Amino acid sequence: MAEHIIKLLEGIFQRESGLRRAVSESSAAMLWKEAAGKEAEGKAEALRVRDGVLWVVASSAVWAQELSLRKREILRRINSRLGAGDVLKDIRFKTGSVQGE
Repeated sequence: MAEHIIKLLEGIFQRESGLRRAVSESSAAMLWKEAAGKEAEGKAEALRVRDGVLWVVASSAVWAQELSLRKREILRRINSRLGAGDVLKDIRFKTGSVQGE
């Protein structure tokens, strides 16, 4: 009986941990705009976060390169705002259509 309860509790804690991580990752995507700064507005936008990687679409290769040079700073800003350790491990950029253009 005690083993069953322990397994049940372990499952609950694992799901809660996964849910907490998903919420943090979702919040990280929402913080992109603030962390990237006004100059990136309309030039790049967050797409999604998967496994600690924030995927961002940039309007051109030039903007993707500019933002990749600022990646460490942006990661630090987002992770410090989340206050939950390093939620994001990396940011990856691709070129494409940005809605704010």
